[in-house]
Amino acid sequence: MNLNFEEIKILLLLLAVVVVVFIVLREFVTWYWKINKRLELMEEQNQLLKNIFIQLGGSITDPKDVSQERLDDMLREGAITEEEYHRYKKLK
Repeated sequence: MNLNFEEIKILLLLLAVVVVVFIVLREFVTWYWKINKRLELMEEQNQLLKNIFIQLGGSITDPKDVSQERLDDMLREGAITEEEYHRYKKLK
């Protein structure tokens, strides 16, 4: 099958149109079903659950998941000891 230059241009243009339509439809679907907002809320819930877990006496495996401000608050509230605070601070 020999394709001439015009046919190749048409195929490339068609491919470009399909890609653009796909991107636009994908953005519309994620907006309509609020997928991006749901993801944002789920990430926030995960952070809150990690903080609750720590306050209940659990330990975190990755201290980067807890912000410095939150560590400071937890120390002031007595949720973690000075030793734990400095250990988590070193690991960051």
